Amino acid sequence: MGESSALPEQGLRQVSAEICQIVAELYRDGLITAVGGNVSARVPGSDLICMTPSGQFKGGLQPEDLVAVDPSGAVVWGSGRPSSEVDMHLALLTARPTLNAVVHSHPPYTTVLGFFPEPLEPLTVIHAYLEGLPRLPFRFSQDRAFADAVVAAIGSQDALILENHGLVTVGVSIRAAATMAYLVEEAAHLSYLTRLLGGTPRLLPPDALERVRQMRRRGRSLLG
Repeated sequence: MGESSALPEQGLRQVSAEICQIVAELYRDGLITAVGGNVSARVPGSDLICMTPSGQFKGGLQPEDLVAVDPSGAVVWGSGRPSSEVDMHLALLTARPTLNAVVHSHPPYTTVLGFFPEPLEPLTVIHAYLEGLPRLPFRFSQDRAFADAVVAAIGSQDALILENHGLVTVGVSIRAAATMAYLVEEAAHLSYLTRLLGGTPRLLPPDALERVRQMRRRGRSLLG
């Protein structure tokens, strides 16, 4: 469906440009691949979701390549097809109305972490904040059942490891959702290097770990 004068053009231009900027960063830093990964965000002043298209090279997306869908998933702006995981994006943003963006990435160290059952150990404060990071066992992602499973698994958290697949992060902004993906990947990378060294790593002292847990209980997040 083409453009319409009734659509929030300014909001669409703003959000599509920001999504392209974030996608370019994620691609440059290896958190998404040539066609793997997708990003979505609410369009201000509407019930529309703007998102990356299906099957297009992520290293060179332009705002005009993106699409916007209504709450049913129907394309109302742009000429491409939305990501095949559009149901997941819509389900997350419907279930979490205070959030405004979803990033599905394929960060290599986090993806490797999802091949093994072991949790992130509290090596740093960031690891401690990610204690109990939820996981979803592998399932094919192009259907509503997957979307519902993601919503149930992530709960009120801001990140979810998709085992044998990748990572989903959410946030109040596109930048916040992307930053969470970077933080999880940083923790997974350090955990990977620690395991390569072997032996028993030095964990956070118990009092430091408890302090982080208390901050989390008070609603303090990694992003402030």
